[in-house]
Amino acid sequence: MNRTFTAGFTCREPHRLMNSCMKAHATQEENDAAREEWFAQRVQRARERERKALRKAEQEAFLREWWGLPEKDREAARKEMERLARGERIGGFPSAAAARRAVAEAEAKGVGSGGHNNITIQEGGRGR
Repeated sequence: MNRTFTAGFTCREPHRLMNSCMKAHATQEENDAAREEWFAQRVQRARERERKALRKAEQEAFLREWWGLPEKDREAARKEMERLARGERIGGFPSAAAARRAVAEAEAKGVGSGGHNNITIQEGGRGR
């Protein structure tokens, strides 16, 4: 019945093998290489998720039509399609300082003098 006590003794050798393997192969260079590979494939994974989401929406619409189910309300469907079309934003939101730099650069080029090319800084530091 004392399984919890004997588990430590039972698993000690596999645990030591795993630790020795980690010490031998999990170097900082390996971690850096794995991190670099993960970030390099981030855009590819985002595209794959978008493709799957679009396919899912198409299949759902087909099944609703096939079985005569009521359509999603139009507003929800429109928002879903906008979200899918927008995709993933990689790199986060620009900081307030970056937005101010963009405004300064636009003014230096003479772009911000009128019309639809103006860049505004909204509350919260997000430029648009």
